[in-house]
Amino acid sequence: MTKMTVYDSHMQAVEALFPDDEKRATRWKALTWFGALAWDQMRLVNIQLRGWSFRCSQMTTLLTIRATIGEEHVVSFITGIDAGDCLDIAFRQWQADALRWSPDKFA
Repeated sequence: MTKMTVYDSHMQAVEALFPDDEKRATRWKALTWFGALAWDQMRLVNIQLRGWSFRCSQMTTLLTIRATIGEEHVVSFITGIDAGDCLDIAFRQWQADALRWSPDKFA
């Protein structure tokens, strides 16, 4: 029998809240992950989350995630329609192991 992780239990709890609304469940999963679980999830793969910021304009929102991988300061840029969309994209990319990191020129 596979032991359920904290991450798995949080995701199941969110799914139970919105059994008939996949879009809302996905948004809440992203918010839960980013707000409560991302620090620990990243630490498990040797990524130290240093912080994040949002920059909003009339047309788009930019989420900037700053981290350290090993000794290197890195940054990931995610553009979406609004802050929630940016978090959804970041969550999907994290799950697919597709979050792209670039050297942080301002670290």
